Parts: sequence; C-alpha cells; structure tokens
Amino acid sequence: MYPKKKRMMTLTTDEQLYNAARSGIEVTIYIGDEEDYTGKILEYSDGAIKTADGFYLRDNCVVKTTENYLRSL
Repeated sequence: MYPKKKRMMTLTTDEQLYNAARSGIEVTIYIGDEEDYTGKILEYSDGAIKTADGFYLRDNCVVKTTENYLRSL
C-alpha cells in the first residue's frame, strides 16, 4: 500500500500566518510557480513575511504547508 500524500494548504490570512509562526511549522514560499524558500516563518506583518533567508512581500508570494498549522503549542 502506498503512503497517503499530504495535501498542500495555502496560508493567506493573518490568523493562519500567526498560527504557523507560533507553531514553528515548516512552510514553502512560492514566487510565481517557483519554490523559493522552505523553512519557518519568523515574523509577519500586513505587507511582508520574515524568514531566515530574508523578507517576502505578501502580495508577491504564496505560502503553503502540508503540516497542521493549528497544532497545540
């Protein structure tokens, strides 16, 4: 039997990004169709997301994860 493939969820709201940052889950940030960063969100604001590699403008990127961003802290 093949392992079940995890579904990729897009994080778009402030609440989703807050929970992802607080939980320390791994996210993937895409610019266009290209994967640009995989790791944790350190901080976020209305306009940007801070990662270990730098800042991403929220209007120019898509944040996705396969992990449960609502897990208990």
